[in-house]
Amino acid sequence: MRIKKMSASFGALQNSRLELDKGLNIVYAPNETGKSTWCAFIRAMLYGIDTSERERAGFKPDKIKYAPWSGRPMEGSMDIDFRGSDITLKRWTRKATAPMQEFSAVYTGTADAVPGLSSSSAGETITGVPKGVFERSAFIRQADLSVSGSPELERRISAIVSTGEEDTSFSEAEGRLRAWQRKRRHKKYGALPELENKMSEIRQRLRNMKDALSERWELEEALSLAQSRREELFREVEESRKFQRREVLNRLTTIQNEVRERQQAAMEAQTETSRRREELAQSLFGLRDPETVKEDVHKDMERASALKARADKRFSPLIWIIPAVLCLVALAAGFLWEFELVIAGGLLLAVAAMLFVRVSNNNKSSDKALEELETILDKYSARDEGGIAEALSRHRELWDAWQTAQERAEKASAELEASRERQKQADKELLGDLDFTTGDSEAAYLTRKLAAAEEDVRTLRERVATSKGRLEAQGDPMVLETELKSLKSRYNELTEQHEALDLAINVLREAGVEIQSRFSPRLSRRATELMAGLTGGRYDELALDRELSARARRTGDTVSRETAFLSKGTLDQLYLALRLAICELALESEEPCPIILDDSLVNFDEERMALALELLLEMAGTRQIILFTCRHREAEYFSGTGRENVSIRILDSPE
Repeated sequence: MRIKKMSASFGALQNSRLELDKGLNIVYAPNETGKSTWCAFIRAMLYGIDTSERERAGFKPDKIKYAPWSGRPMEGSMDIDFRGSDITLKRWTRKATAPMQEFSAVYTGTADAVPGLSSSSAGETITGVPKGVFERSAFIRQADLSVSGSPELERRISAIVSTGEEDTSFSEAEGRLRAWQRKRRHKKYGALPELENKMSEIRQRLRNMKDALSERWELEEALSLAQSRREELFREVEESRKFQRREVLNRLTTIQNEVRERQQAAMEAQTETSRRREELAQSLFGLRDPETVKEDVHKDMERASALKARADKRFSPLIWIIPAVLCLVALAAGFLWEFELVIAGGLLLAVAAMLFVRVSNNNKSSDKALEELETILDKYSARDEGGIAEALSRHRELWDAWQTAQERAEKASAELEASRERQKQADKELLGDLDFTTGDSEAAYLTRKLAAAEEDVRTLRERVATSKGRLEAQGDPMVLETELKSLKSRYNELTEQHEALDLAINVLREAGVEIQSRFSPRLSRRATELMAGLTGGRYDELALDRELSARARRTGDTVSRETAFLSKGTLDQLYLALRLAICELALESEEPCPIILDDSLVNFDEERMALALELLLEMAGTRQIILFTCRHREAEYFSGTGRENVSIRILDSPE
């Protein structure tokens, strides 16, 4: 099987494409440009996306981790060469909750479906191994070069060294045997502890049966006494409640009468207030405060006094009439007798004219003052200044009457509100008095005693019923003895099965050790050869245990070392050798699947890298190898050498 080209909308890959050749493919791309995403894409195209995985602390499942950054559905295609045919695999997303669950496999360039390839079986059919084996062998990432076991890998190992069948895993078989054993006994759980509990229960029932009957008669006698006491208390409670209800009704009537009286008084006070306000509103000064009116009234009174004084200063017309008459007499005498009298008449005329003007102006001012005085007096409906004062006094009386009425209304309203509050409080208290389950009244006290008596009756009835049921459940002692014998027989049978399963587990473990002893040498030999090639012959032995934990011996040393004592670079070489050895032994050789390495040489120095590349190139003669790297050095190593079977690819940053 060989991958020819791929197209992906997967994580950071946006309609990205990658073509590969046979042999060793070195794919260079800086970090964060999609190397690991391409590796994950290859695995997803073969085995699909596990939609059952859930996100947890420190882990994101592939369905979330590789959701396309563009927001488009997760999808892709991969052209492969498989068993001499060109095949195109496609996976796409129809539902957001099931990414890449839609699948097709057709012969490239046609619409003809490839038989035997489905969404669930494609990966195992093409690679020859389940997903778990693929991830632990041919799918080599820098972050997990180390190898761990799995039931799938164990079955493949068993098939290699034994029958060739892959339906047996010693760990799974051991797990089933232990599960059967746990069904019989696992600490405090299982069929045997259940039988022990049942037998103990029957023995206890037999012991309790003798005491149960006498207890029942004692309970029935106590129940009869409790029922009599309850009936007596019931009669006492009824009498007490009747008396307490009458008391409550009397108190309720009293407070209601008080509220009605207060309500009537409040209505009358409010009516009086409205009447007083209406009288004040219709008065000369309306609803104005007397203190604010007082200043204006005093000003008007002072003005009225001044105007009256001006109006009283009126001159008589005789003041100018007498000079005018004398003027006429003088003029007449002058024309008749002496001319000097004419001159005197002229002077008298001038005096008369001057007096006329003065008297006229003074009287006009007096008339105007009189008119203004009348206006002020009309304003107050008064005849003189005393009337103005009386108007102010009358307004104050009306004001005071309104204020007094308001105070009375407020007082009546407050008294009404207080009565209503007392009524509310009384209602609560009365409701409390009518609640015969609480409070300190005799009825409440007797009610509680009655409730306690009823509870005693109920409890005794339940105990009597329980006692009867317990007796009925315990049944006939002969039947219980027969059941106990049957349980003992079943218990002995299960005990024998438990011991047999324990023996089978020990035998199976020994068989597993034998199988491992047959496989480990083969894997160790091939891993040793690869380790020698990766280290330039510095290490000549690898030893593996059942869990694939390794020890390595340096050439010339007498003992091997645990991995904890190896350097980081040597440890990576060891794990890479072990991975490659597992690939050769566990994966099909007739149609070998590609080996995919994601930055697996990143911790190798230049010498280790060169040895690893030479080994990978050698293995690339029989299977496709795809090495993703973030460094130029792998490509530069083969640059200008003219080596065959090596292809260099440079990835662009994803758009």
